[in-house]
Amino acid sequence: MPPTLTRILTLTLTLTLTMAAAPRIELFFKTSSELRARLATLAASGIRDFNFVNKNKGDDMDSWVDALRATCPDGHACVHYSLKYNKAGAPRRPSADATYAALAARLHRWRDERDLEVLLVSGSGEKRPLDALDALQRLAADGAAAPPLGVAFNPYFPDDADARAERERLRRKLETGMVSSVWLQFGSDVERLRDGLEWLRSTQPEMRLVGSIFLPTKQLLAQQRFRPWNGVFLGEDYLRDPESAEAITLELLRVYREFGVGMVVEAPGVRTDKGFGALVDLLGKAGMDLPQPGPSNPGPSPSPNPNPDPNPNPNSNPNPNS
Repeated sequence: MPPTLTRILTLTLTLTLTMAAAPRIELFFKTSSELRARLATLAASGIRDFNFVNKNKGDDMDSWVDALRATCPDGHACVHYSLKYNKAGAPRRPSADATYAALAARLHRWRDERDLEVLLVSGSGEKRPLDALDALQRLAADGAAAPPLGVAFNPYFPDDADARAERERLRRKLETGMVSSVWLQFGSDVERLRDGLEWLRSTQPEMRLVGSIFLPTKQLLAQQRFRPWNGVFLGEDYLRDPESAEAITLELLRVYREFGVGMVVEAPGVRTDKGFGALVDLLGKAGMDLPQPGPSNPGPSPSPNPNPDPNPNPNSNPNPNS
């Protein structure tokens, strides 16, 4: 078989399998017991792939992976590693070298961990001693051992200069050879998403891509109107009401399917049975595969937190200043 045809068939199979998989669920939690409860509940409902949000310096990321292994042994973890929250060095004087050393040590420790990848992000806000591009370039130069690494990409910048700068940063990240996946920010401009994916697929036809979605609830829309997340661009047509937001979300999912993009449901979308039901309903309307209930690790499965924080993570999105 000619090499070009083999590559096309391989890519077609990869994209088909990507869209056939159940969605990933991004988790934000306050305690280990809450994490284990939600993992058990979601695993029993057929979810096996999870993203863990890093938004505090003291986050015990190893314990997240341990909880997944204990609760859902066949689960896959994507741990978000924020260079903003993992600065290292002298008190009040973090340095690029110390921050890089801490990152490299953790990646080395995780290098052989099964079913684990790391989404490396710079983090928003004040300037950091080390950003994701700098870190990837250092890792590549050192030939560092690491688990699969993902990076963030925002195709929704309304300003053309910002959009070009974002593409250039992604191009330079991919040039390091350290990147195994690209994670798309959420937004509501379907044409900008399509344009970004056409560019990305033209340069990286076989790259694994994962796109974010929000569950379009009244609560989510109210939060985004009054306290929008940094780097999330949502138009008035999306923010108008849940029905309009759902219609746009379904369009985004069709574009994801067209370009072979997997899906991660951002926190706090699936925290209760009601949230999971809304996800199943959305997937059904999109004509996508629904999660299939499956066995979880033996033992009792605690109920989810009955009083979830209605706004647990106002800056969970990975992409600002990526």
